[in-house]
Amino acid sequence: GLEVFSGDFEEIKLSLIYLILIHKPFYDVFGLYLRNMEIPTSEEIFEVLKNNEIYNVDSEVTLKRRATSVRSWIKWIVSQY
Repeated sequence: GLEVFSGDFEEIKLSLIYLILIHKPFYDVFGLYLRNMEIPTSEEIFEVLKNNEIYNVDSEVTLKRRATSVRSWIKWIVSQY
């Protein structure tokens, strides 16, 4: 945490984006964004999460909720640049 927050604001944002995208589900969803140049729907993200076998998530309801969170993070990443 100290290393991430030791830079200026732009460095902090880049570090956070990097730390998010090194996780395969986020990376895969961001790849969908880059291919289509639009934020994937929650349903598309749900399928990505389902295929990634998210640790300790057994419920489709939870996966759908997580898909919404992933979508919000991807929207934030895209809005930075």
